[in-house]
Amino acid sequence: MSSPDGQHLLELVRELRATLGRLEVALSLVSDSIVWTDAQGRIQWCNGSFDLLAGRRHIELLGARLPDVVRLERPDSADPADWPLIDSPLGSRLNLSGRYGIRKNESQMVVEVAATREEILPGEASLVYVVHDVTRQTQAEGELRRAKESAEAASSELEAFSYSASHDLRAPLRSIDGFTRLLQEDCSDKLDLEGLDYLRRVRASAQRMAQIIDDLLQLSRVARGELQRATVDLSELACSAAAELQATAANRRVDFRIEAGLTAEGDERLLRLVVENLLRNAWKFTDKLDSATIEFGATDLAGTRAFFVRDNGAGFDMAYYDKLFVPFQRLHAPGDFPGTGVGLATVQRIVRRHGGRVWAQGAVGRGATFTFTLEADKET
Repeated sequence: MSSPDGQHLLELVRELRATLGRLEVALSLVSDSIVWTDAQGRIQWCNGSFDLLAGRRHIELLGARLPDVVRLERPDSADPADWPLIDSPLGSRLNLSGRYGIRKNESQMVVEVAATREEILPGEASLVYVVHDVTRQTQAEGELRRAKESAEAASSELEAFSYSASHDLRAPLRSIDGFTRLLQEDCSDKLDLEGLDYLRRVRASAQRMAQIIDDLLQLSRVARGELQRATVDLSELACSAAAELQATAANRRVDFRIEAGLTAEGDERLLRLVVENLLRNAWKFTDKLDSATIEFGATDLAGTRAFFVRDNGAGFDMAYYDKLFVPFQRLHAPGDFPGTGVGLATVQRIVRRHGGRVWAQGAVGRGATFTFTLEADKET
């Protein structure tokens, strides 16, 4: 009959074996390859993922030298790369990581290797490697980089085309507008009312085309260039825009209600366009009112600062909301309200570049409210 101490020792051994067994099962399920070697790089233990990586049976790997089993390659060279820590001095404690290539079944794998050298027992060094397959990630990064380069090239080509097209189009448009104006001034007595109406329409179309070109160029510019972030006084921008609008029609009665002290982080040049476009939009759609009200303020939406422009003008039918921020899509007839339909698209593009969003609420004859944020919504 065994002694109590011997029985206790057997129980400890069984528990240790059980623990080691559970640990080995867990490590065998890890998708990363894990391999344990001695100081000379001879494999003492590895998991099933490393068996697959090496393409050998588990029993064949034990005792083999790691560099002879799996060869690392440098990312920029076909020459072999040393496994980290193989030749490190005894007792060194290092943690290394790097990206390497591995040839497997005539295909190239890309891996990240984390390595550590530890003294498990006094005077006995062991090396532990974790090999993480990042082939798909590397391929995705390459595709993303190529797509970015392609997009940047396309953007540069588009910018060059835009400037070229605008220059080439503006010259004939100026000629059309100029000569029709001269005809109106010098030859009006030789034309009947119908002929004069034709000239007026030609001039209006040429001027509208010039405005479309200007708006297109502005829309393309807001998507390019780095954001120059700073603290921007939106209230000051709104006051300046309101003063400029009021100066264009001193006879109009418009009550601007601009909340003071509203600031935000962003690109001042682009945020000026946002405020100006929204206020100009409200100004335009309150034109037929004897007494108009245009507000600029801010509110808190679940912890996110939101700014709004509200008016009591013509409003819009929410059934056509999906067209609201689309370039050249108009919810009102050109004869009722001027414009090209690009202003709100420009606002949306700028707001998105700042990480925010813009939306609207309105009703026909009951005004509209445009709200925007300049940051991602906070979770509630």
